[in-house]
Amino acid sequence: MSTVTISNPELHVVTDVTGWSQGRINRLMDAIKSLESDIEVAPLEEVEVTGWTKGLVEKAFELLAGSRANVQIQVVKFAIEHGGAVSREDVYALGAYGESRSLKGFTRPTNRATQALRDSGDLPEDAEELLEPIYDMSVSGYQRAKGFRIPVEIVQLYSA
Repeated sequence: MSTVTISNPELHVVTDVTGWSQGRINRLMDAIKSLESDIEVAPLEEVEVTGWTKGLVEKAFELLAGSRANVQIQVVKFAIEHGGAVSREDVYALGAYGESRSLKGFTRPTNRATQALRDSGDLPEDAEELLEPIYDMSVSGYQRAKGFRIPVEIVQLYSA
């Protein structure tokens, strides 16, 4: 049995690649590296503070709940618990969305909540958006978001 083993302190994955060509194994390793780079965030000790506090995140959740953006709340909470990012597949699972569902405009409710906090003077104008799409920077032109990320400072607030 041939295996490819990937490990980090939080996860250990072993995949049986018996009968796979070297090319297919290389594609698997490239896909793993690509996924890792998509959700890579800065180390918590290097985080630049832009104004988010736990209280402001909770206010954003209240604003989102008022606009019935429950999936966005779930996505932000999931991202907080998972280092700051959530994959497209996880968004579909959290929202119980069908395969044909588009995520176009998915961040509009969180953008409105962030702007409302800025407009009220609670959040600085230069604070990061609560939720931003992740795109493959090597692709030019239109593409679907590969996932979404939250400001790392929010992850740090909830990890303390």
